[in-house]
Amino acid sequence: MSKHQSNQHRDERKQAATQRIKEKVAILAKWESEGITTENPNFFVPTSKAAFCRWEDEKLEKLVLIDGKETTVCGVFSFTDATLDKPYNSTHKERAVDLIAKLKNRRTKKGQNTEIKKLKAKVKEYEISIQNINNELVESRAENKELNALLSAKRLEVERLTKRLKNVVPLGPKEVV
Repeated sequence: MSKHQSNQHRDERKQAATQRIKEKVAILAKWESEGITTENPNFFVPTSKAAFCRWEDEKLEKLVLIDGKETTVCGVFSFTDATLDKPYNSTHKERAVDLIAKLKNRRTKKGQNTEIKKLKAKVKEYEISIQNINNELVESRAENKELNALLSAKRLEVERLTKRLKNVVPLGPKEVV
């Protein structure tokens, strides 16, 4: 193999690696702008530069913008940290690190928001339960008051009837009602 062919292969590998980096950065940019959407329940979102380099997902398919052109990325593939650290990839590396931080921050905030929403919903449930119990207590007290009034009225009626009965039929010591 001639030196020219060797340089040509090296340039092709360099371009292929840079293209893989651009594709991953484009996917992160799309997720950052539109939110993370995927059909794959086991999808992966890199949370560090090293994870970005190791990130592989052959089934991931996304329509993204690369160098101003719409491109469908069919799978993402790993590369070494050294490849990302090459001077000609520095802008892609900076963009990747920035997007990873934004996505990580967004995911944390969304997780917190989700947790806060769940807790607020739970508090609302408890407030409704407490209100229902208070309403039942008020109703029970009102019903108790009515029943006590009815009981008092019935006792008075029994006393009145007992007095009338004593007036009509004198009762002896053994015939107490």
